[in-house]
Amino acid sequence: MTAAKTNEAPVRAHKSAQRGPAGEGVRSTAKFVRTSPYKMRVVLNLIRGQKVADAADILRLCERDAAITIGKVLKAAVANAVNNDDIPAEELYVSACYADEGPTIKRFRPRARGRTGRILKRTSHITVMVSRLPTDLLSQARTRSAEQVAQRAARTAASRATAEQQTADTRRAGSGTTESVAGAVIDADAVETPAVKSDATVDALVGDTAVEAPADKLNQIIGIGPALELELNAAGISTFSQLAELSDDEVEALDAKVTRSADQIKEWRLQAQQILDGTWVDTSTKNT
Repeated sequence: MTAAKTNEAPVRAHKSAQRGPAGEGVRSTAKFVRTSPYKMRVVLNLIRGQKVADAADILRLCERDAAITIGKVLKAAVANAVNNDDIPAEELYVSACYADEGPTIKRFRPRARGRTGRILKRTSHITVMVSRLPTDLLSQARTRSAEQVAQRAARTAASRATAEQQTADTRRAGSGTTESVAGAVIDADAVETPAVKSDATVDALVGDTAVEAPADKLNQIIGIGPALELELNAAGISTFSQLAELSDDEVEALDAKVTRSADQIKEWRLQAQQILDGTWVDTSTKNT
């Protein structure tokens, strides 16, 4: 992509078919910059004809101090095009950039034998012009922009899924209950299921409603998943009826055999007793 090299007249600079009609482009200037035009032009040659995103990257990575000032002028030119002409920044490129000589500040230094040494402090007037990309490149830029949006959405979805998976892993590690279904690891205690599951007739309503006693299974107790059920079975408890009949001494003894505290076991015992008495109400949404 070609672009104007110095401060050429806009009509001559836009005779090329790629630059469109004469006078097209949005510019920004910085005057009386305390850097010589020679040093400015070295950096301006790097971004001439580049897309604004590529030009910004070049200036950010450039080690010359002149790149800082030119970067500000480029940013102002892009802002003028976006806010005043409603041209998206993705459709702009640096169509022209140049540095003119400003006034020279003269200073003197005393030298030997009564002479003086002249010091010239050069200044510059910087101009950066941005224009809309040619038609063929514009369609490519729009297609690439749509692809980047789709890729960004896919990365966001993947990051969100990873975070949810890590949260689920942390929750499973805390409860110690996992199941593998269809190649995926599922937290059995975190699955939203009714607290009462049996083939018997169950009176269950929405809200805090009393339910009839279910089948005598340990997994009906909230907080007891497959892993804890195996531990309780190894300790000699296979039904929640046995759990309801435990004494405090037996609870203390059971505390040493399972990975739960005595307070948690007492809560299970209380729930089992309420289920047997028919006074238990389901106030939870899922096992914890």
